[in-house]
Amino acid sequence: MIWPALLFGLLPGVAMAQASYDGMLFSLLGIRVNGAMVSEFEPVYNDPSSGYAVTAALLDKAHIRLPSTLPVHAGNRDYYPLAGLRGVVVRLNQSEQMLEIEVPPEDMTDTILQVSHLRVGRPEASEPGLFLNHDFQYSRSSQASGLSGLMEAGMFSSLGVLTTRVASSNLLNQGGMRRLDTQFFRDFPERRATLSIGDAISGGNPWARQVYFAGVRWASKFTTQRGFVPYALPSLSGTAVSPSVVDVFVNNVKLYSKPVDMGPFTINNVPILSSQGQIQMVVTDALGRQQVISQQYIATVQVLQRGVSEYTYELGTLRRNYGFSSFGYGSFFAEATHRYGLTDHLTIEGRGEAALTSRTIGGGLSYAWTPVGILSGGVAGSNDSARSGYLLYGSFSHPARFLSYAAQLQVASRDFRQLGLLEYQRAPVRVAQASVNRALGSRVSATLGYLQRDGRTEISARSVFASLTLRMGRGVLSLGGNYATLSEAMLTGQRYGATMSLIIPLGGRTIASSTADVQPSGTTVYSELQKSPPLGPGYGYRLRTASFNSNRIDAGLSYQNNSGAYLIETSQTAQGSGYRIGRTGSIVLMHGHVLPSRWLLNSFAVVEVPGQKNADVIVNNQVQAHTNSRGVAMVPVMVAYDNNTVRIDDKSVPLDS
Repeated sequence: MIWPALLFGLLPGVAMAQASYDGMLFSLLGIRVNGAMVSEFEPVYNDPSSGYAVTAALLDKAHIRLPSTLPVHAGNRDYYPLAGLRGVVVRLNQSEQMLEIEVPPEDMTDTILQVSHLRVGRPEASEPGLFLNHDFQYSRSSQASGLSGLMEAGMFSSLGVLTTRVASSNLLNQGGMRRLDTQFFRDFPERRATLSIGDAISGGNPWARQVYFAGVRWASKFTTQRGFVPYALPSLSGTAVSPSVVDVFVNNVKLYSKPVDMGPFTINNVPILSSQGQIQMVVTDALGRQQVISQQYIATVQVLQRGVSEYTYELGTLRRNYGFSSFGYGSFFAEATHRYGLTDHLTIEGRGEAALTSRTIGGGLSYAWTPVGILSGGVAGSNDSARSGYLLYGSFSHPARFLSYAAQLQVASRDFRQLGLLEYQRAPVRVAQASVNRALGSRVSATLGYLQRDGRTEISARSVFASLTLRMGRGVLSLGGNYATLSEAMLTGQRYGATMSLIIPLGGRTIASSTADVQPSGTTVYSELQKSPPLGPGYGYRLRTASFNSNRIDAGLSYQNNSGAYLIETSQTAQGSGYRIGRTGSIVLMHGHVLPSRWLLNSFAVVEVPGQKNADVIVNNQVQAHTNSRGVAMVPVMVAYDNNTVRIDDKSVPLDS
C-alpha cells in the first residue's frame, strides 16, 4: 500500500510525495488545465522517457481528447502520456505541487449543453376509483323547451382508464339518449406510447382520411415524457478559446445564457419562436472580447429528430353515423402509419390500409431545406377486385417571420380507393391551394390565398381570399374577404363575403370585440364583451348584440368552483325571449371518499388532512382547494406526467397538526 506514504505529500510545506510501483514513479499532484482547477489530488505517472501520464477519467473530466499513443497500465489503471497530445504544454509547479497543462481548444472534447431538458420520472400508480362527468342544460323559449345532457362515466386504476360517453339533445323525450363512445386506454411513459381498445378516431397522414372506428390501437404518445421534443430543433456549435459566456438569440430575442469552459461546445434543442428564422450565438470571454455566430434554421412538426419514430397501428371495424346512432359498425379494416426521422432534416413515412374489398399503400418524405423551406411529397396506390388507382401529392412551405408562402397539390385517379370513402364516392380529381403572407412593418400583415377543388362525386369549388391585420395599440383590426368563382355558394347566391373585426383586450381575462359580416343576403354586426372565468374559483360574463340584418341580444353569467361550474343566459329576439341554465361538474369516488368536482379532463388528486377543516391546498404554487369538514379536498387540475408540487399552507392549520 502506497497511499499512507502519499498522504504526507498533502501537508503544506512538505515536499512532493513520490512512490514506486513496479519500477514506475508516481506522484500525487493537483491538476490545472488552461488555468482552471480540475483536481486537487490526482495520481500522476512520471517516466523520464515519455513524461507525465494521467488517467482517462481525468482527461474526460478536463474535456481533453484521448491521445493516439498507447496507455501505460499500472495498478489496474491505464495512464495516457500527455506528450501524445499535439500542442499540449506541461509544466510542474513545485511550490504548489501542481501540474499545469495548457491544451489548444481544438484538442478538447465538446461540451454538450441542453437547453430543453427531458424530465423523466416514474409516474405515481393511480389508486382505483370512479368518476361521473356531467353537463346538463335546460333551455326555454317562446317556441320550445328542452333539457340536454352529456355524461361521461369512468373507472380508473393502475391498469388504465375505462370511459363511456352518452349524450341527448332532449332528455325529456324518450329514447333521446345516444352513446357516443366507449374506450379503455393505458399509457406507457417509458415507451412514449399508448394502447386503446374501443371507439377512437384513426390516425392520418397527408393523403389519408380520418374515420371513426372501434377496435385496437397502438400509437406513439410523446406527451407521456415531459420535456421530450420529437421534432428537430436547432443546434449550435462553437469554440471558446478561454472560459466564456454564451448568449443565444432567436430572431433578436435572448433565450439562453450559459458559461462554458475553454474548448469546443455544442448547444442542443434551442427553443424557437417561429418555424423559420435566424439564430445568433454571442461568445464573450473574460476580457469582453466577442465572437458572433449566425445561422438560419427551420423547425417543423413535419420533420422528426433523427432516430425518432411516430406511428399508429389500428385494427377494427368502421363506424358510421357517429353522434346519430349509438351503434353503426360496418366493415373490417386494418391500418398502419409510421414516420421515422432519418436525419434531423429528412423524415420518411409510409402508410398501409386494408379493407375487405380494397388495399391501399403509400409512402412519402418531408425535407427541411435550410433556408429555402419545407418540401413534402409522396405517392399512394390502391387496388380492389376490379380496378386500381393512384394518388400523388406534394407541398412546399416557407414559414418565415416576415414573408411566408405555401402551396399544396394533390391529384388522384378515378379508381383510387381509401378508408373513409363510401361505395359511391370517388376521390377528387385535384385539390390545390396556395397562400402568401407578408409583414408590412411591425404592425401590419397581409395574406392572399387561393383554393381549388375539382370533385367527382362532390361539388367543385374555386375561390380566392385575402385578409389584412393591423395592430392598433392594444387592439387588433382584421379585414378579410373571399370570392367564389365556382362553389356550392354560387348556387345559393352567396358568391362573396367580407368580414371586419376589432378585438381589444381589456385585461387578463376580459375582451371586447366587434365584427361586421357582409354577405349578399345582408349585413350583420356583432358586438361582444366577454370575461372568461379564471383557472380556479371565480366568475365570468358575456354580453352580445347582433344588429342590422339580425336583431338579437344575449347576456350570460358563469361561475365555477372546485365543485362545478354554473351558467345562466338570457336572449331577446324579434320572435320573443328565452333563457338557458346549466351545470357542469363531476362526482368522484376515490379512497373511500365521494367528492364533487369540476369536469375532469386530465389528471386530478384527492388530498386528505385528517381532522383539519379549511386547510389551504397549494398545487404548483397556486391555492386550488380547501379541505372540507372531514379534512378532504379535491384537486381537479394536475399536470399529467410531470412533477406536481402539492403542499398544505402551514398558516391554515394548527402548529400541532
